[in-house]
Amino acid sequence: MSGDNKKWEKLLPPIYQRFVSKLDFNDYANDELIYNIVSIIEDLKELKTWKWFSSKEESDGFVVIVTGEFLPRLTWFIHAQDIALSKLTIKADVHDTTYNLKVYKDVTLYKKFDL
Repeated sequence: MSGDNKKWEKLLPPIYQRFVSKLDFNDYANDELIYNIVSIIEDLKELKTWKWFSSKEESDGFVVIVTGEFLPRLTWFIHAQDIALSKLTIKADVHDTTYNLKVYKDVTLYKKFDL
């Protein structure tokens, strides 16, 4: 099923629908990892390559531990839960990889989503 099929509106988790519905044109230009809904759906098809294993909030941010091969372009999946990119660390068990994000633009720094 293609990313622009209307059936996705019922299949996509509500948290992502709410996040995307609160974005305006300028938000897309002011965040390095926000995509339109069709792109989000196409990325969701790739999620089978990794699994969210664990997560924890730390004093300086939020750590997500994944099993399998994590694709960094799927970071939006976590970011769309109103987690600031600058506060996010992803640890993948494959090759013991840690992703500390360095970003310059992040919509969650100026807009609250109350998802």
